[in-house]
Amino acid sequence: MKNSRIQTLLGVVVSVVGLDQAAHAQFNTLETWGNAAGTTPEASFTQNAGTIAITAGGQDFYGTSDQGAFLWNNTGTMTTAADFTASARHVGTTNPAPEWGRDGIMVRATQSPGTLSANDAYWLATRKSNGQLVINRRSTVGGQTYRATDIGNAAVNFDSDDNDQALATGDVRSNPIFLAAGRSGNRLYSGYALDLGGGVAGRWVEKWSTEAEAVVSELQGGKEVVVGLAHQSHPQTILPDENDINTATFDNWSYTGTFNAERFGLAAAAATWQIAGTVHADPATGQVLGSAYVSENDTATGEPVKWTLSVYPRSSFVPKFGTSGARKDPTPMDSNSPLLVSKENFRQGGPGSAAGLTADIYLNPNPDSRATAANTGNLTGNLALMTAAGITKTSVVIPQVLWNNTSYPQNEQGENIFAKAFNDTLFTGQEDNYGVEMKGQIFIPADADRKQPDLPGEFILFKDGSDDFTYLEIDGKPLFNDNDWTGVTSTDNGGGHVTVFDVSDPKYNDGEWVPFRMIMWEGGGGDNTALYWSVTDGKDGADPLFNQESVPGTFGNLQPLTGVVNSRKDPTLMQPEDLVPASDFRHPADGGGTAPGLKADIFLGGNPGNLDAINNLVQGSPASSVILPNIFWNNSAGQVNYPSSGQGTNVFGDAGATLEADANSGYSNYGVNLTGEIFIPAKAQRTALPVTGGDKLILFKDGVDDFTYLEVDGQVLISDNDWTGINSTDNGGGQVSLMDVSNPKFDNGAWVTFRMTTWEGGGGDSGALYWSARDTNGTFGIAAVPGTTAPAFQATGT
Repeated sequence: MKNSRIQTLLGVVVSVVGLDQAAHAQFNTLETWGNAAGTTPEASFTQNAGTIAITAGGQDFYGTSDQGAFLWNNTGTMTTAADFTASARHVGTTNPAPEWGRDGIMVRATQSPGTLSANDAYWLATRKSNGQLVINRRSTVGGQTYRATDIGNAAVNFDSDDNDQALATGDVRSNPIFLAAGRSGNRLYSGYALDLGGGVAGRWVEKWSTEAEAVVSELQGGKEVVVGLAHQSHPQTILPDENDINTATFDNWSYTGTFNAERFGLAAAAATWQIAGTVHADPATGQVLGSAYVSENDTATGEPVKWTLSVYPRSSFVPKFGTSGARKDPTPMDSNSPLLVSKENFRQGGPGSAAGLTADIYLNPNPDSRATAANTGNLTGNLALMTAAGITKTSVVIPQVLWNNTSYPQNEQGENIFAKAFNDTLFTGQEDNYGVEMKGQIFIPADADRKQPDLPGEFILFKDGSDDFTYLEIDGKPLFNDNDWTGVTSTDNGGGHVTVFDVSDPKYNDGEWVPFRMIMWEGGGGDNTALYWSVTDGKDGADPLFNQESVPGTFGNLQPLTGVVNSRKDPTLMQPEDLVPASDFRHPADGGGTAPGLKADIFLGGNPGNLDAINNLVQGSPASSVILPNIFWNNSAGQVNYPSSGQGTNVFGDAGATLEADANSGYSNYGVNLTGEIFIPAKAQRTALPVTGGDKLILFKDGVDDFTYLEVDGQVLISDNDWTGINSTDNGGGQVSLMDVSNPKFDNGAWVTFRMTTWEGGGGDSGALYWSARDTNGTFGIAAVPGTTAPAFQATGT
């Protein structure tokens, strides 16, 4: 029998106060047996920053003698005759065999102290390469090997995938999972835990245990065992270029000389459990109904659970309007359903205009260059494609928002409108890499003709069935701005997005035609678009599809929270009207007095990413200084918009600072420190936010890439290094923060100190500052306001 040993000497000693050194012992020896030994390349292992990789072959840990690799420490740090616990996370295995590859934690009985052999008795807590968790064990030296399934114990199956295509590409087919093996007295244990992400294990569950003296007598308490990691590839001809070898990766290795019952589901680990079930109040009687229980992987654990029941009055519900409240919803729609926005509700223009919508189709007609019109995944990028070189616009009229790749919009003669526009060379089947902008007007029915879920407020739910990008704007209010595909029935991929449109304005009471704009942009795969609404939901006695849970919103009275500690991301799309205007900025003028605009000191260098480092930089001399009228500039997706110098160039360029310029993504590696004063409008002229005390608050929001610091009247509002785009929607949105203007000095308006610092690293650069003080279009709804809600009643129990 071939045998090979690979050994490394550890020349670094690390002393870590407070940690059990045995738990962090290193491996230094890789044993290989059978056809795992003498391979080309030679079997090997690496260990770096807690990650352990074993590269080896081997037909099987099975029969009377092993063919595989075993990683251990020959200095005795993981050799014991007493109790122990070992655990690790199996991250994955490259190029796995269809089923019989094995990776896991192995416990081997020594036939003589400190030596190992291919026919040792052993206990192996393993994951097979098809995802199953099983136990292998050899009861005696040279004896037969048995699996748990051989003796009536079912395997646990996770992410099994026997797809030949996945094998051919060498994909790792199983999600990471934690494994454990241990001994307590004469009893052997194995356990597993789901990976919750970030190296965090879920609730540990016992996989199998047995009395060693009865089943694996060589491993019973008092007998010496060696604990380590095992790997064998089980080479298959289906695996391309595998040379009998693949690599298993582990991390989170732990070994202790005691038995840890929690690793085998025998002790509480409540922090990793999940609460399942529902508790609710009967609307008629007020009686609390339902149940809640502890679960792990959708299975009840039988453990007690502490519960909290919070009751919010129905009257406290506030819908989250617009893009800030839009979210996925799997409620199924039907393209033949009355919930589809009907043809009668669309027209191309003002009074007397023809029915339908103008649809501008954007694509590159060159078959070899179609990909140049591929979906960019965001509004700014797709708008830029509309004017990009090589992209053409073809305008048609469509009756409503509905099509998929088997049925494009049709005219009254039943002809394919899209295909006809391209002489039947396109849109005759699935089409990729194109966008459609639909414009016109939509009729919002009168109060008496609208249906909505039974909740306070006056609103309409809209839901899309679009693949891929969707933007929807009605009456100037953005409702969708997402790049998350779904099918035409709005159920695939978690469902389409649902959003709330506010129709509380009296102008809608008797019905109103308002502007309509919708953009879809397709990359690859099935293409489709549909638009549904709640206006007709439940009419004529039909069961409604939308219910209270369908409506984005919150229960409870929002208590606003001010300042930088409560600032957070918000995806609400900003409009130019929401910018802090130039008329509300001024700076000290040379020679005394003030002058319009802000002083902008420009500094060169990469973005440090934190305020302390940036404050040190701005204490130095700037590369140049200019006066900016307000805060708005960007170069994103090729659309340049820097503050004009009035000389046909931009103030940054005229300032003489040697900025790093890139034709595609603007300037890089520079900071702008803006100082001066901002005017806080009088209470009577300010737009109040729709929350408690909203007339004493102003919401600020940035559109800055990358670092942003904002301080107004000594109140620090924003300090973050999380980029967004000029419209404040990209990367989860810009930061929003509330300023407290309850001080009486603001009642009649006041000029106060202002500082804003931005710093750009690389990529498209942008700078913008928006606020709610002069919000005339209702951009800032309650969903954008940082705060908390308190229940009217709360009870707890076990």
